[in-house]
Amino acid sequence: MRRFVFVSMFLLAAVGLYGQTDGDGQQTVETLMENLSDALDEDADIEQIAEDLEYFLQNPVNLNSATPDDLAKLHFLNEFQIASLTDYVRRNGPMLTIYELALVDGFDQTDIFRLLPFVTIADVGEDSRFNFKRAVKYGKNELFSRVSFVGERQDGFIDVPDSVIIAEPEKHYPGNRAKIFSRYSFNFNRQLMAGITAEKDPGEQFFRGHQRHGFDYYSAYAAIHDIGPVETLIVGDFQAKFGQGLVAWSGMSTGKSAFVMDIRKKGAGIRKYSSADENNFYRGVATTLKFRELRATFFGSHKKIDATLAEQDTALAEAAGFTAFGTTGLHATPKQIEKENAVTESVWGANVNFNHNNFRIGATGLGYQYDRDFVKRTSPLYKFDFDGRKNLNVSVDAQYSFSALYLFGEYAVSANGGRAALVGSLMSLAPGLRASVLYRNYSRDYQAQYAGGFAEGSKTQNEEGFFFGIEATPIKRWKLSVYYDIYRFPWIRYGLNAPSRGNDFLAQAEFAANRSTSMVWKVKYETSQTQGSTEDGKIQPLTDLSRWTVRYHLNYAVNERWQLKSRIELSGYKNGNADTETGCMLYQDVACKPFRFPLSLSVRYALFETTYNSRIYAYESDVLYAYSIPMIYGRGTRAYLLASWSPAKNLTFWAKVSRTYYADKQTIGTSPDMIDANHRTEFKFQVRWKF
Repeated sequence: MRRFVFVSMFLLAAVGLYGQTDGDGQQTVETLMENLSDALDEDADIEQIAEDLEYFLQNPVNLNSATPDDLAKLHFLNEFQIASLTDYVRRNGPMLTIYELALVDGFDQTDIFRLLPFVTIADVGEDSRFNFKRAVKYGKNELFSRVSFVGERQDGFIDVPDSVIIAEPEKHYPGNRAKIFSRYSFNFNRQLMAGITAEKDPGEQFFRGHQRHGFDYYSAYAAIHDIGPVETLIVGDFQAKFGQGLVAWSGMSTGKSAFVMDIRKKGAGIRKYSSADENNFYRGVATTLKFRELRATFFGSHKKIDATLAEQDTALAEAAGFTAFGTTGLHATPKQIEKENAVTESVWGANVNFNHNNFRIGATGLGYQYDRDFVKRTSPLYKFDFDGRKNLNVSVDAQYSFSALYLFGEYAVSANGGRAALVGSLMSLAPGLRASVLYRNYSRDYQAQYAGGFAEGSKTQNEEGFFFGIEATPIKRWKLSVYYDIYRFPWIRYGLNAPSRGNDFLAQAEFAANRSTSMVWKVKYETSQTQGSTEDGKIQPLTDLSRWTVRYHLNYAVNERWQLKSRIELSGYKNGNADTETGCMLYQDVACKPFRFPLSLSVRYALFETTYNSRIYAYESDVLYAYSIPMIYGRGTRAYLLASWSPAKNLTFWAKVSRTYYADKQTIGTSPDMIDANHRTEFKFQVRWKF
């Protein structure tokens, strides 16, 4: 009876505040991407997160049968919320209504409204055994294609005589300026999945010259899930993420953000790969087998990778080694083509983990070998880096939860004896008050090419740090998130001639006045060290460098059809005793569905004035699965228009045009990408067909 009364009261309160729409789900996706953008770079691949959330928008997860791994794929739930939700269903039986979430500990009204578009309540007695005929009949197909290009003519695409191209081949592109991305996927209840991805970058040839087979990049996979003892089997391209990322974490790795309770990496194991990133994946076979509380994963990969080859001594018979891994995926100019598929890589790995109630322990091993020697450079900067043809990493990870305490960690070793360790804790200190703590120590000689541990630097190497976060809801409708991270680098880094240190602070306050109005205040301040200027050939000591940003953001929904977003952001940069460089950006967004037919529009107009050092990053709405956080610097304006139109239930078109105008420039970029104008315009078109 008590349960019924509480749910009824919440339901009555919610009627006047909430009507579930696709727009609510899309808004949640964009808010999540906005917060995660602090922990990502401009070129990060977040398609996996966007794909998971889009799937649950179309196929809401059943809370009565959801596992912790299912809920983790929603990405915005913390460990305490996931544990509290699964424990509630276990203790009280299946939920009767979605509004019963009001009784689950750790969920306030804002959390519930954010979760609603992605979940549902249903019986759990449905037969989930795989049937191939049903899969063929009821499987869902999706085909979409995207084309994007820069409107202004860039130097590398200007027609010039052959003699000029021969004289300066690196300054001219043989292909057209379009970037083309196409993907087909098949999905039956996530039990049977298959897909093909193809991409061509700007400047690359298409069905001619160096690319006679059309696209520069092809990727394919076939996967089955939860069929008998086989939890997952993938043939083709896949990713592997285990533990806390100290050994195996292919693909995107998030770091510090306003989600201060989301510091524990949720290793997804193996999963299919369908992204356009041409580097962060494996190609081969992978499987996970389940035996009650035991999971065992085995995988192998063999593929060509891009690399920069070392100069070969003509007196030596063996093949030249390589000095760097390719990361751009661009194969247009002669030097870029020279790096393409220059090295053969073989990878093999395994993970075994045991999960019993609130305790999990696992072990991971990853070995890799190349057909050429990796030759590290002679500079002291690279003294402790990997060299040779093969390496091996092994680790042990564990996690344990008890009431209001959640512990996790991983310890790893590389073949040369280098070590890496990470330990962390999530704590519920009181109702509405939670804390997170993380310590990491990665030795300067730890060598792990495919690691992605929590770090300030770009590698899981040469770093020691301590992170502390607090999340509080001190007053109704208010949420406060704060973190402080202090770190040091025991060995020299790029551009620095001595060990260095730094610290990072963030404070964010969120206020949800009601369903239509919310505000965010954010302050971020970071101090690090940089190399002092060289005078008379003498090496100068390190100097302190500080960066800060202050942001105010307002969301306001006028009604179901019109939504406004306003932001002002200030930034600063100071290097030693030099004058402080400052920047400012403000923008206005308008998102609307102005007509009765299915057309959605999103418009932004932004003003900015910054230096390069005080640059600002601003998340933008984009076409489905795309991700845009342009770097804003200089003095000028930026505007974009995004349109989405669904003329039929299974057919959707997107179009986006954006332009940046610079009042303080006459040209943009450098050859071969230089534009002889003070503006840059990007066009993007996409279509998706479901059948």
